[in-house]
Amino acid sequence: MKTDKLVFGCDFGTNSIGWAELHEDADGVPSAIGDIGSGIFIKVVEDKVPTPMTLKRSLVRLARRIVQRRARCRSKLQNYLISLRLTPSSRNYCPHSHVVKIKSARTF
Repeated sequence: MKTDKLVFGCDFGTNSIGWAELHEDADGVPSAIGDIGSGIFIKVVEDKVPTPMTLKRSLVRLARRIVQRRARCRSKLQNYLISLRLTPSSRNYCPHSHVVKIKSARTF
């Protein structure tokens, strides 16, 4: 007697869920699609603001990438200047360490 194997697959997205049911024969070859479907979440915006809920995460991720990119560029430039001996090789060197900032009182 030949028995079919049932395979169930799910896909969970940020705004939807999808599923599929496959029947495989004894050799593991898909023989038929039992059922497929998807569910979409209607409410993908926050209650008070009509913007997608993922917008805040995207903006924070973008800001983090910009900060990391600038730090990488600064580090590459510093390494290049050190290789040309145009700046000291110490990483903790601050060119304005001798400058003392004095807060002045405002007069009105």
